[in-house]
Amino acid sequence: MTATFDYETARHVVRDGAVTARAALASAADARPEMLYFLASDPDAHVRAAVAANAATPSQADRMLAADENEAVRLVLARRLGSLAPGLSPARQDRLARMAWDTLCLLAEDAAIAVRAVVAEAAVGMTDPAQRSLVLLLAQDSAMAVCGPVLRACPLLTDADLLALIAAPPTPETLTAVARRQGLGEVVADAIAATADTPAVAALLANPSAAIREATLDTLAAQAASDPVARAAWHAPLVGRPRLPPHAARLLADCVARDLMARLAERGDLDPGLRDQLQRRLTQPAALTPRPAARPGPAILASEQNEAEAAFLAASAAGDVAACRALLIRRADVPEAIVERAIALRSGKALLSLSWRAGLSPRAAAAAQSLLGRVPREQLLEAAPDGGWPLSLAEMRWHVDMLGRRSG
Repeated sequence: MTATFDYETARHVVRDGAVTARAALASAADARPEMLYFLASDPDAHVRAAVAANAATPSQADRMLAADENEAVRLVLARRLGSLAPGLSPARQDRLARMAWDTLCLLAEDAAIAVRAVVAEAAVGMTDPAQRSLVLLLAQDSAMAVCGPVLRACPLLTDADLLALIAAPPTPETLTAVARRQGLGEVVADAIAATADTPAVAALLANPSAAIREATLDTLAAQAASDPVARAAWHAPLVGRPRLPPHAARLLADCVARDLMARLAERGDLDPGLRDQLQRRLTQPAALTPRPAARPGPAILASEQNEAEAAFLAASAAGDVAACRALLIRRADVPEAIVERAIALRSGKALLSLSWRAGLSPRAAAAAQSLLGRVPREQLLEAAPDGGWPLSLAEMRWHVDMLGRRSG
């Protein structure tokens, strides 16, 4: 039960009370607004957080708390105001409601990603056109935790807004977030396809609610048939599209891997003749591929490396831990136990070194650290300023060698 304080007791608590008493007053549903206003500048962060969580806190105090030095206090405030977000708007005549809206807008520009992310989650449910300015601000955020939910689901974003973001994305991952948007229209889908961004197009193809024109699917299928990078990332989602035009199906039938060929043959919308052809091929024993007598030339090696890079980035963007893990084991040519050891250690240096050995880029290595090792964002080892590796070759070799010794 929330404590009840009469006026004189409350004055005494604010001025001379212990932290526990001040926190109790800050949490009281019937606390007077002026007492909560004073407690909003309390020296103890726990007290200020209690004020931030209190629905009785006046808007003037909310404005103070939005500038609080403690991120946890601002996070609590963002959660409370976020719960009110659908009913807040700059068009409201109520002065206090407008003040609450202004405070929410301040939190949308907070230095902490976690605070902005809470506001973004609240913005997903906004439907009032007067709230568009805040939605657009969040959609243009460079942090995926902030812009992602808004880009994927907020109904206030128009096709024109999305096309502008595709033309000038604040971050490369913006394209992928737009591609995952529910109910994506053909015009926006065409714009994403035109970027030829491998992870974004893979996400578009994997989005069952996206409306993609048959001509666009035909174009992407043709590109995947001739481009090894696109092939690695796009074949599976192409085969899994809800509707696949006949021309795209024929292109895929000529070049997909055997496991995808089986999935393609099971489609109910497939031409009967093409289905029979695929089923005949599937009943034949898989051809044995002889080991080449000589090492592949530089062009073949570069193609294989690009294909692996694209596949890894597409899998990491989709959160496919199993696919990333399997690719790292195969490309690094190390025992499974070595990769498992690096993952268990949650070692950024170890995973980066294995990514280097696998022929991946520093960008893919950062994705490996984040997805496989759960390394916090601020601790990721990312590319050096010149785009190279943040560790020396000798250090990366040492980490791979140590993983081998420990797992042996």
